[in-house]
Amino acid sequence: MNKNEYIEAGQITKPIGLKGLMQLKLNTDFRRLYNRIDTLFVEVAGNPVPHFVIKITPKGNDMVLLEMEDIETEADARQLTNAKVYVTVDIMPTLGTLEFYHHEVMGFTVVDTEKGELGPVVEILDIPQQSVVAVSYKSKEVLIPLAGHILKGIDRAAKTITVTCPEGLIELYLGNPAAEIPDDGEEDGSVE
Repeated sequence: MNKNEYIEAGQITKPIGLKGLMQLKLNTDFRRLYNRIDTLFVEVAGNPVPHFVIKITPKGNDMVLLEMEDIETEADARQLTNAKVYVTVDIMPTLGTLEFYHHEVMGFTVVDTEKGELGPVVEILDIPQQSVVAVSYKSKEVLIPLAGHILKGIDRAAKTITVTCPEGLIELYLGNPAAEIPDDGEEDGSVE
């Protein structure tokens, strides 16, 4: 399988019923794209085997019910349980400069405009408001939200994500005080 031609869309988790219907857990990048998919490639013995999609029905946030040609019985569906499912790269829409697909930035190096290189993206958490990258920095996992004011750039050629982390965020994960508390002129904090 040429990894440059295919993108992992999800994994078949179990058969549903007796007529070949299957449950497919979608990867984050495909939750909004399932209605564009007419052919899926199911990995069988390390090779992508094409299957034409008859119907995909949403079932929750990251699950769909999948009906494919030539998968007509519960036994057919059971044979594909736990199989990874792929799509071709060309079905993915082109993104803007500050947009990305989760699968494409795994392993990218995160660079902070103040601290410099932080480390590689090891995981991406998708929460409703924004994506959050987990970065391995100084042997610690640091979670960085990719909200609009933090994400500064994505360089696909250099495989980097540039961010400006909020003050104290990285120190919080390292167990260091974020910053000196500004001196307001009071020695003991009491008010006279």
